[in-house]
Amino acid sequence: MQNEIIGRLKQELDSDSYKSYLNLLKSLTQNKATILCGAGVSVSAKLPSWQNFLEKIVKVFILHWEFKEMQNPRFKQRVPKKMSIAMVEDFFLEDLKQEKIEDFLKEDPLILAQLIKNCIEAKNWIWLLRKALYNDRTHIDFSSHLMNKLCDLVLNNNEIFDSLMTYNYDDLIEMVFNKKKLKTCSVVSENHLKKKSGFPIYHVHGILPLEGGIASKIYLSEEDYLTDIVEPNSWYNQLHSTKLTSNTCVFIGLSFNDPSVKRKLAIHRLNNKHYHYAFLTHNDSEYGKRKFLLLKNELLRLNVRVIKYPYTPDHSYLGEFISQLNRDLQNPKNK
Repeated sequence: MQNEIIGRLKQELDSDSYKSYLNLLKSLTQNKATILCGAGVSVSAKLPSWQNFLEKIVKVFILHWEFKEMQNPRFKQRVPKKMSIAMVEDFFLEDLKQEKIEDFLKEDPLILAQLIKNCIEAKNWIWLLRKALYNDRTHIDFSSHLMNKLCDLVLNNNEIFDSLMTYNYDDLIEMVFNKKKLKTCSVVSENHLKKKSGFPIYHVHGILPLEGGIASKIYLSEEDYLTDIVEPNSWYNQLHSTKLTSNTCVFIGLSFNDPSVKRKLAIHRLNNKHYHYAFLTHNDSEYGKRKFLLLKNELLRLNVRVIKYPYTPDHSYLGEFISQLNRDLQNPKNK
């Protein structure tokens, strides 16, 4: 197996990543596998990054609060309650001075989301999240290279990959998979006990479908996490326990900034007889390099081996790397 890929990959990967890649191939021939997708997968379809998603929420909220202040000066001294969110043209948001939101964005994301959610009517909160996620839809890339390569990986290796877990709210990956004739089933906590057919895609933080349809709780604010995600017997925890102990998990597009993910890895690391794998990269800045090394060291402690792919600003190489993994798994000598 090494002779088949040594010339192609050894020039592109550092020695640790090369060894981890070989171990990943071996592990995928011995265990069922689950793909775990983070924001980077959705960003490949031109959806907002986690930071840009939060920024849009803050901008819309602050703008509406300022509208309230203009209508009634008392809102300079108190927060609005059960506020309705109206359609806001982008040029209004662009006029909002950046310094008005910069300090907000330094807050812990869960706490920040909770503070804003407290002031907004429940249905308007969901509308705001959809607006921040999809905007006017014209920018969305429905032909995402990375999503298509992930679909090919699953289609050609369905005896290995039995599921996909996503921490993203969108359902674009289902749309891409279905278009390529891979029938999927979106699973959220509200429907996880129902009989389903199709390749399961677990939306562990909830789902906001582009075209509407399935509804679920959205896990974003501090209260959401404290009520369900830290509950030992919750669907979220049971699902992670099952996949992390029985499957080889392949992390794609995750920054590992979500403490709940690392908490699950920490809980189950002593019970695992195999490693999990994460595809990561970093930019050329000194900070980027050092943070990557620190994260790599932390993940190894949690039984996750890192495969560092070459960096490009648009992360286009990741799709090519997934395509290479697909080809190597299809090679009979690697099975």
